Amino acid sequence: MQHKTLSLLLAVLMSMTANLASASTEIGDIYYDITSEGAKVTYPNSVEEGKNVYVGNITIPKTVSYEGKTYNVTSIGSFAF
Repeated sequence: MQHKTLSLLLAVLMSMTANLASASTEIGDIYYDITSEGAKVTYPNSVEEGKNVYVGNITIPKTVSYEGKTYNVTSIGSFAF
């Protein structure tokens, strides 16, 4: 029983750590959440909800570079546009 509880606790903590390890940044006029798994298109947290920060046609690249590393763009976040 203790082994299962410890395993569950460890899984929850790892999940929380992965979420905390993300970095939001602007790259080429598009905002991304960067994690070890890739880059997700998002919007800046400082923008008022419902206000669109993207104007005109937006081209989302397959990869982005951040702090010397290249990340695959893996998804578009809910309400990013």
